[in-house]
Amino acid sequence: MELENRRAIFKNIFPEEDFIDRRINIAELIEPETESDNDEAIQFIDQYDKQGQLIKSNKASCHS
Repeated sequence: MELENRRAIFKNIFPEEDFIDRRINIAELIEPETESDNDEAIQFIDQYDKQGQLIKSNKASCHS
């Protein structure tokens, strides 16, 4: 719907209010992700083999 149509509908429903276009158009502003952002190594908490068996567990310990 065009901006002027939105404005006309808004003014018809809320004649005393000021129309403010609050649509968020940010898709063009977001840079596409790459698989090599900052060349960071991805570390998983737990590692599994192809059969789903736990190989390595890196569970964080919490101390009070």
